[in-house]
Amino acid sequence: MVETTEQLERQLANAHDQLNSNLEVLETKTKELTDWRAQFDKRPLLLLGLAFGGGLLASGVVGGGRRSSAPQPDASDGRAMAYRAPQQPSPLNKHWGNVRDTLAAVATGAALELLHEAVPGFKEHYDRIKHHVA
Repeated sequence: MVETTEQLERQLANAHDQLNSNLEVLETKTKELTDWRAQFDKRPLLLLGLAFGGGLLASGVVGGGRRSSAPQPDASDGRAMAYRAPQQPSPLNKHWGNVRDTLAAVATGAALELLHEAVPGFKEHYDRIKHHVA
């Protein structure tokens, strides 16, 4: 089966055209996936949940270092400074912690779902690792 130069050139040209076509499709999909406005139009609740979860996470990281369990001085009445005992967390704070943890779990699940759609083969790789670790 000897191929002529013309046949080889045609095959190379066809392969080149196929690669160009594949690259154009890939570029279009990449632009689509990275356009947050288009993603928001498709999944507004998912992205709002991710934004809310990210905000909670950021507030925990940034605002988390301000509280101290050490007694704080109290000189509001003008007398000698006395120390107040640390306050126990209120039930509302405990419930808020549960809500925050639940929203973080939902945001994580949503981010994984987005990755499953955006990255070919991610779901299979993630499931394989998850199964191997468990």
